[in-house]
Amino acid sequence: MKKYYVEVTFKNGEKMNFETDTDIREVKPLPVPDAEFIHVPEGYGYNRVHVQGLVVSERPTIVY
Repeated sequence: MKKYYVEVTFKNGEKMNFETDTDIREVKPLPVPDAEFIHVPEGYGYNRVHVQGLVVSERPTIVY
């Protein structure tokens, strides 16, 4: 199970959900002309310019 659950809402109304171990709130955008591209190691990415909302939920750590 990944550490963060991410829900991205785009300006056109579409949504993208994914799980990652990277706190995307702290990721610096890649230098792409006319874009602010965010990419995480799990293969997900999006152009921050097109984002209307972002919800990042940290999953609780379970210790047995």
